[in-house]
Amino acid sequence: EYYSFSINPAFAREKFAEAHDIIIKAWTEPGPQEYIGKHYKLRFLNTWPRPVQKPHPEVWIPGAGSIETMEFVAKHHYGYMGIPYFHMDVFERTFGMFRDACEREGYEYDPIQAGWLTPIYVAETDAEAREQYEKHFWYFVRRLLPGINVSPPGYTSLRSIQGILKGIGTFAINLKTWDEVMEGHYVAIGSPSTVLEMLEADLERLGTGNLLGLFQLGTLPHDLTMRSLSLFAKEVMPKLRERFPDGKRMLRASGGVA
Repeated sequence: EYYSFSINPAFAREKFAEAHDIIIKAWTEPGPQEYIGKHYKLRFLNTWPRPVQKPHPEVWIPGAGSIETMEFVAKHHYGYMGIPYFHMDVFERTFGMFRDACEREGYEYDPIQAGWLTPIYVAETDAEAREQYEKHFWYFVRRLLPGINVSPPGYTSLRSIQGILKGIGTFAINLKTWDEVMEGHYVAIGSPSTVLEMLEADLERLGTGNLLGLFQLGTLPHDLTMRSLSLFAKEVMPKLRERFPDGKRMLRASGGVA
């Protein structure tokens, strides 16, 4: 997006921080009011209708391993979402770093403060799931995913780049075989019982309190997407809720409504 709009990625973090302050100000202070900042100048800042949640709606921020993003999220007691397409080992390290960031801010990490986004596909059997899904997965990984640049020059600090590079070799574009996909848990796929078993193990390992399912990917058609969603909703999700009852708390990114 930075290149498309001719924006210098070196200013990304300070522009993000200023935009964050503007949004919180608009949510929490009555308007209209004027905002004059370094990157943004708004003559009339006014949110209408006003947000129902107090002090403001919950805030979730995604990340790919940047330490600065984790520190920002931890400082504000927001929710952190790990984006997909990496090996499970990378997610385990990332959420461990986020827990450490929360501790440095003087409080204990709550699993409900973290979310993990992952591709999910459910069919009647493991064999059917692979037969229906695999070609669409490879199209996405080999034809669409290579266009994503997660760290343009100047966008990320040196210390964050050093951390991100530890996992870049496991980014999904480097996958060659289906065995690698399954070994790294790049997708939770199979029969309802198989998907349930995979997700239970992964959520336990990561210590995250929110599961975000990516149910459509690449060229996966609508009918297969809806069939998978239906099976997940009927046969997987209820059992996940039984296994992780705290998820029903719905308490979220603090900073937001309790």
